[in-house]
Amino acid sequence: MAVASLSTSDVSALGTSQIAVFSTAQIQALTSAQAQILGTEQLLALSTKQIAALETRDLAVLLTDGFQVLSSLQMAALGTAQVGALTTAHFAALSASSLAGLSTRQLQYLETQDLAALSTSSMQALSTSQWAAMGTLQVFALSSVQIAALNSAAVAALNTSQLVALGSDLSALSTVGVQALTTSQIHALSTSQADVLGTAQIAVLGTAQIAALATGSVLAIGADALGILSSTQVDALNTAQVAGLTTAQTTVLSAAQVLA
Repeated sequence: MAVASLSTSDVSALGTSQIAVFSTAQIQALTSAQAQILGTEQLLALSTKQIAALETRDLAVLLTDGFQVLSSLQMAALGTAQVGALTTAHFAALSASSLAGLSTRQLQYLETQDLAALSTSSMQALSTSQWAAMGTLQVFALSSVQIAALNSAAVAALNTSQLVALGSDLSALSTVGVQALTTSQIHALSTSQADVLGTAQIAVLGTAQIAALATGSVLAIGADALGILSSTQVDALNTAQVAGLTTAQTTVLSAAQVLA
């Protein structure tokens, strides 16, 4: 079958059994106009080899309604150039199960605006290896809503550079997310990040996390936040941290210990 001779109406009328037997050469021969007309059932009928054969120009024009139903296996078959050709609208429409099919290498080819367009349910579907593979610019592009939706496994999977890249948006992290922070992550927090930690976040820090705070981070924590520390948390402060406290902070901590 000479694919190029088919009208868009002809392509639209193709049954799933017909398109499923297209050779990779025929798939590559599809024009952008023909690719754009492919329906949901037709896209689902494509094999991984056929998916891999799609030209980047054709992927870029796929309707989001069709694209969002691609299986995780079909997504995994995409080459890095194909992933890079997808639009922000495609990623915004992508289902959580489809997104889970992206390899760590594929994920690195997502533009920052593509990541920012992902739904919270899609973000929660990412594996720890996918999170660990993200670049700092990709992490920096996440919105506060997306950060708030991170589960404990995702938070723990971030390396220290990624965590610092969250910047002041760290304040959006849920208390569950804060509790998942490793001591290495806690120690790597910038002073500006320590400063934006809210009272609810400070309240759930474990003793090992408290002890892991850099002295500069302890100094940056506001009096209101320090004032809610329990006596157990205060006792977890090491000598270097205590020595770095201001008079105002020491007064607040002393009151907290007495009232605990």
